Amino acid sequence: MKKLFVILSLVFCVSGWANTEQQFLTLDTGTDEYKSYKLATAKAQLYMQEGMSGLNETGKTLATRVMNALSRASFRVSINSITEQLCTNLGAGAFVNSRIFDVIFVCGGVRERIQGDHSVKDLKLLAQLFIHEGVHLTGNRNECDTTYFEVTIMNNTSDGLLSRGSIDKYQSLCKFQF
Repeated sequence: MKKLFVILSLVFCVSGWANTEQQFLTLDTGTDEYKSYKLATAKAQLYMQEGMSGLNETGKTLATRVMNALSRASFRVSINSITEQLCTNLGAGAFVNSRIFDVIFVCGGVRERIQGDHSVKDLKLLAQLFIHEGVHLTGNRNECDTTYFEVTIMNNTSDGLLSRGSIDKYQSLCKFQF
């Protein structure tokens, strides 16, 4: 029943995307913020290369698809209260929309950590988030599968799991055993 509620909640949220998604600003590739997101996607790809050793063939294939999807990704960022409301409704720092290919929508809280001076840890945390969103970019909308992949990859890296955000958010839905 909880799964049905979550799915229906997301469907109702998504129905408002048609107009709201257009209000997210598409970042120019020359901006420092865009370059920071690309650095984070490059770090995510390095994490996946490192973490693939612990995966079966299906997982390795998915990791390759995620790396390819992240290399194509562009970014739209939240810029006003309307876009932030969508982020709040989704409970997300970033998200993808299946109707808009190869775009990661970045919410205000994440933007604040990346704009201006940011630490290496901030980029690493963003890389972990982009692994999660990268799985969605491949077409997988299942949060349980996506979170399991994210955590498995990160647990197989020298940096380890940097954030339990996805686990905490989806634990009751997915019943993770990590």
